[in-house]
Amino acid sequence: MTNDNEIKPSEGKAWKNAEKTEAWHGDYKGTFVMPDGTKHFLDVYVNKKPDGGVWFKLKVGKPKMSSSGAGSAAPVFAAAPQPQPKAVVPDNDDDIPF
Repeated sequence: MTNDNEIKPSEGKAWKNAEKTEAWHGDYKGTFVMPDGTKHFLDVYVNKKPDGGVWFKLKVGKPKMSSSGAGSAAPVFAAAPQPQPKAVVPDNDDDIPF
């Protein structure tokens, strides 16, 4: 199998799924690298059209964990601070009581 580090962003690689035991398992499996560099599981399904042609369904799955098994491969972004609402002070300069 090829090293996942050789895959460029926005590309993926897949190999024949030798471990397929259920019909819903992908015919091929591999890795897809998102534009931000995170690696995701990739499943490829081979389907046939009524006229005999072949088409492929691709499914990009959850992010892969790092090789050490700790933490997520997805980048972590700090949440932007939410603006605080300004206090509304009623204008009581009117002589009218309503």
